[in-house]
This record gives sequence, C-alpha cells and structure tokens, in this order.
Amino acid sequence: MKNVILIYVLTIQTFGFGQNDSIWTFNEYWGLLPDGDGLSVGGAIDRQNDGVLDLLYTTDIGVNEDIIIYPMGLLINDGNGGLSLGSDSLLIDAESTQSGKIYVYDFNNDGLDDAYIDDTGNDIEPFPGGQNILLIQDSDGRLINETNTRLPIQNTWTSSSVIGDVDLDGDLDILNLNNRQDWNQAEVGTQLLMNDGNGYFSIDSTRLPIEISEAVTHSSAVFLDAENDGDLDLYLGNLGEIILNDELYINDGDGYFSLKPNAVITEYDMGEPRFILSEDFNNDTFDDILMTYALQTNGYSELKLLLNTGDTTFIDASTNIDDNDWHWFQDLDGGGTIAYTYSADLNNDGLMDFIVGIPFTIYINNGDAIFSKQTDIIPFDEMNWYDIGQTGYPEFVTIITGDFDGDLDTDLFLSQYGEPLFVLYNPSNELNISETMQNIVSEYNIQQNYPNPFNPVTTLRYDLPEDALVNITIYDMMGRVVKTMVNSQQDAGFKSVRWNATNDAGSPVSAGPYLYTIQAGDFRQTKKMVLL
Repeated sequence: MKNVILIYVLTIQTFGFGQNDSIWTFNEYWGLLPDGDGLSVGGAIDRQNDGVLDLLYTTDIGVNEDIIIYPMGLLINDGNGGLSLGSDSLLIDAESTQSGKIYVYDFNNDGLDDAYIDDTGNDIEPFPGGQNILLIQDSDGRLINETNTRLPIQNTWTSSSVIGDVDLDGDLDILNLNNRQDWNQAEVGTQLLMNDGNGYFSIDSTRLPIEISEAVTHSSAVFLDAENDGDLDLYLGNLGEIILNDELYINDGDGYFSLKPNAVITEYDMGEPRFILSEDFNNDTFDDILMTYALQTNGYSELKLLLNTGDTTFIDASTNIDDNDWHWFQDLDGGGTIAYTYSADLNNDGLMDFIVGIPFTIYINNGDAIFSKQTDIIPFDEMNWYDIGQTGYPEFVTIITGDFDGDLDTDLFLSQYGEPLFVLYNPSNELNISETMQNIVSEYNIQQNYPNPFNPVTTLRYDLPEDALVNITIYDMMGRVVKTMVNSQQDAGFKSVRWNATNDAGSPVSAGPYLYTIQAGDFRQTKKMVLL
C-alpha cells in the first residue's frame, strides 16, 4: 500500500486582498500520484453532475524516453477539496503522448462534462505531430476515449485550441491553432472543427479566411464578443517575425470570419503572445484582452492589457498593471519563454482578477481594470514549493481554478510537473455563507457569476443591505427577456441563485453572451456572462 502524505495548514492572516482580511488554508500532497508518474496538464471536471470538481490529468512529461504513450489519471475530490487517487476503471483507453492543455466542456450536449486534449505527439525527431483526443463521460462517470469516432484522424502540432459556439447552433465548436513550421513534419494548418450537435466533429475549411488556414503558425487566440452583438469573434495572436500585428476577425453571425482592419494596435518585431484571455475587466460589458507577450530574443515576457473601446478597436492599457517589467519566463532548461496566465474573480468583488504561473503572482483588479500585485495572500513560507529557474518565486506550470470545497469562491490547484501537489482554499466567501453575519452588508451589489464562462450551470450572487423587493432578470444581447430568476421580497444578507441555461419556458438556450440585471429599491446593476 502506497503511503500518501497530506499536510493541512492553517495559514496567516493577510491584508490588502479585498474588502475583508482573509485566512487561507492549503492541502499539500506527497505520494498521491502513482510511482514514476508526473503531472503534465490538468483540468477540473464534474463527474456525474454532483457539483464536486475532480481533477483529470495527463502524465506525459517524458520521464521515460522509452515510453511513447502515457496513461491519464483522475484525482477524486471528497467534496471539501481533499484529493485521493481515482480508480483506473474510471478512464477507458485514456492515454496521451505530449499534451498541451485540457478543455473541459459538455461537447455532446448530454449535460455531462467531457474533455478535449491537445496532443502534439512525441518530442523525437522528426517531430511528426500527434492526434488530439476527446474523452466522453458516460452516465457512470467514466471518461471514455472516443477520438476515433468523433474527431478527424490526423497528426497535428496543435499549439492551443479555442472552444466556442461559433455558428450559434447550441453546441461547442473547436478551433485548432496548428503549427507547421520547418522543424516539424505536421502538414495541417489552423482548422475549425464544427460540432454536429452530438459531439461529432468535422473540418470546415470555408469559415476561416485562407490567410489563417494556410499560415505557418499562430501562437494563440481567443474567442470574444468584440461588438456585443451576441456572436463570437476571433482575436488571433501572431508570430512577430512573420506577421507583425495581432488581428481581429469578425463573425458574421453564422460562423464565418473576416478580418477587421486596424482593430488591434499591438506590434511585434520579434516575439509572440503566448497566452491570451478575454474578460470584461473594466465592467463596461465589452470583452477586453489580457496576454503574456514573449520576447524571443532574451527570454523575457510582459503582460499586455488591451481594453475594448466598444467600436471593435482596442487600446493598450498595460500600464494599468502594477510592476509589469520584471517577468522572466523559462522552461525546465532555463532558456524558454513559457507564460501561464489564468483569470478569475478571486475576492468576490465582481471584478475579474488574474494569475501568472511563472513566477507565481496574483493580480487583483482594483476597478477600471487597474491591477495591483499581491505578495502576501498565499502562505508560501509554509509550503514546500520549489522553483525551476531564476525568479526566486514559486513557479507552477499547472494551475487549475475552481470551487473545490463547495463554498462558491475560486480555489486553486497548483503543480510543477508533479509532486508536491497543492490545493489552496480561498476564504473570500466565508462571510457570505455565514447567516449570522448578515448585518455586515453595507451596500447593494451583484457579483460576477461563477463560473464564467460556464456550461451548463452558473451561480449569481448578490448582496442586500436591507430588506427589499428584488428582481433579477437574464437578457439576451438584443435586450429580450430570457429568464426571470428572482421577483420577490427578500431579507437583507448575502444571497445566491443558480441558472441552468434555460429560459422561462424551461427550454435550453443557445450558447453565447447574456446580461443579468438586479433591481432592488433604487439600485440597479448589470453584468455580462458567457454560456459555452
């Protein structure tokens, strides 16, 4: 029997993280993974719709050069954030060669989470590329490899994928950014895989302009609603030595994309954006852009923040990010430029914050998309972390955000290619779930829904400083009522309501952006959310 060492620590009080001082806790795991296994990439997945997030992970980190195919694994959550190793019987033919990222969504519209994995093949010359993978969840909570029947069978070198309903038909499509430079044998360029509604995908070469599909490489991309017209547009990151500018492609509403000239002002001589996120960072209902931009010449990267002006153009607001000139990103050999960036509302104030993995840094949104670096909110002095480079800070390649302990705030799973594994518990919602402290609510507020984007369920939280008649309504982007969530007299306190992506008639609604509005007394506030 393998011994698992679990360290549970109550950490120090911290300051400056939000409206309330916070106490963080963490679990630290040694000996949890099978002998010889590392942890390459991971994703939080709800098995059997029990509201508990387990962790799917891959093990293909090249620990044994004689092994080409590596098994995947599951870490089972006990509902309070405690992890144990899942049975092999929960994964059917789930293997990978060299995974890039796991994307967890309901791809076949059965109400259960599935998983799509980028796989670039082995790192042995001549670098042939690999087959991307689709795991479908069955009613018993097993994840079954159904790649051969559901995906195009082809070797690609997929640097990243983007998931979204591009043609607004109620299912999730996949954009693969495929690298076909001289150093690899992959011959497939960037592709759009269209979903038939039941999780079977086919290549559609008519929807992307030829300059995208025939390009040598695109480093990263993101779907966003740049125009607030209810469909998903495409922000495309480019390799600076090939195409100097990032580009914005506008969706015509039916899933066909065309270039919007002069929409993006960023320009690169040598370098590329590595990770691109889209959130409404300044709460003006328009989707903004955050990216890590890697300089190929010296291994440094910086964060770029581009704010959407509302007319499909973006302005550079990178100076809004505190201490944005010191990031040294590197790989295990010390010479690369890897930058892992994730967004979440970490302090439940309704503003989207973000996290950088290397070096591990949390940035809190102070409003109007102004970000301050937080150095004292995670108890690293108590944790057995290690770094792989020159930063002097903890460095984590795998960061998974999710509510692991069921208290409706964002917790963090952290790993650096293996053990120790950490689960960090966010205390920002402790006051919200304590009915005995309702009298501390000082003002009306509706918080950002969690999770966001979501599929198929999300939670709307709101604060009432006094008894009031409350109305919460969800609208589509045309202003039409989709669902009335609340319309009743309520007592003061911290409140929440769950939306399952159905309308007032009980029918499922299409993927895309929605607005939700709270009206209580003279208070009225609106926020945006995205159903995937």
